[in-house]
Amino acid sequence: MTEQTNKIFLNIKIFFVKGRINCKLLLTLLLFISFPSLAKSATVSIDDVEVVPRQEITVPVMLYDSPGIAAIGIEIHYNPGIVMITTGTVGDFDWFFAFNDTEALNGWVTINAYITGGQLEGDVKIADITLQALGDIGDTSPLNIVILAAANQVGDNISVEVDNGIFCIIDSAPSAPTGLHICSQEAKGVVLCWDSNTEEDLNGYKIYRKLTDSNWESNAVLIATTRADITSYKDEDVVVPNTYYYRIKATNVMSEDSGWSNTVSIDIIQDEIEVVICPNPYIAGENVSEKITFSNLSQKETIRIYTISGKLIKTIEYEYMIGGGSTEWDISGISSGIYFYTIISPEGKKTGKVSIIK
Repeated sequence: MTEQTNKIFLNIKIFFVKGRINCKLLLTLLLFISFPSLAKSATVSIDDVEVVPRQEITVPVMLYDSPGIAAIGIEIHYNPGIVMITTGTVGDFDWFFAFNDTEALNGWVTINAYITGGQLEGDVKIADITLQALGDIGDTSPLNIVILAAANQVGDNISVEVDNGIFCIIDSAPSAPTGLHICSQEAKGVVLCWDSNTEEDLNGYKIYRKLTDSNWESNAVLIATTRADITSYKDEDVVVPNTYYYRIKATNVMSEDSGWSNTVSIDIIQDEIEVVICPNPYIAGENVSEKITFSNLSQKETIRIYTISGKLIKTIEYEYMIGGGSTEWDISGISSGIYFYTIISPEGKKTGKVSIIK
């Protein structure tokens, strides 16, 4: 703590009265009393700055704990390969303000400012400066302040300390999503769910799929994107039988992607489908036509019919049409016997047998 000398002038008049004679003695005492000062040092300060590549940011240059200042001049030095101070605008010194960027490309700028008719005390904003990031992720530059001059309203110099800042270029990509899992497997799709990211600049999520759990960077297929407020997705483009692997990434408004989430997988197996075969058995004389109908078909079916010995005798390719949902097998040239069929569709598989009696 510094020592401040306070001068106290005391005029003490002492009157002595002795008998009828008045004697006046004027004593002037000059007392010098020294004691510790509680005043804080004035400090010019720039906060540490974190930005993403190519970002611009405006920050204040402050003078804290001013005892009374009317004029100030400073330089700010930096690494011009990492950051550039592009502009400076007036703060609390509203009478005169000058920002000189003549040497900006060489790594420093100058600010001069003053007021008239008074002085500023306490916390004072000298200027707002705009910094442009030029370097890469991980680069840092000092923001060093040099005091050129600092004076009060009568022109006396005041002591000012500096609190330098650091300019740092950081990776702004969002964190990798967590909690990816299979919410449910439905008849026509797989539902994925995950935890929500918390970044304010989050733009959404990207959903990727593969048939093997390897080479994600080169072979993963982007199947969908969602908004930032959506943390689930239904993949309806699945084919049985298959094993599917899923991962997701988060992306921000600057189109920067996170790393991969965890991997989840699911086996899509062939379930029995509800196809109706009629008549079964087919008995000649009880039916008007020599046809067996396969009904309750879905969008696309492949029907294969085999003899009891395993010989393929008929393939029917069916695609859904308006008013459809069924197809027929013409058995006019088919002998009596037991026949086996398989019906394969995107929804599953059905096997069975049909009897023909003629």
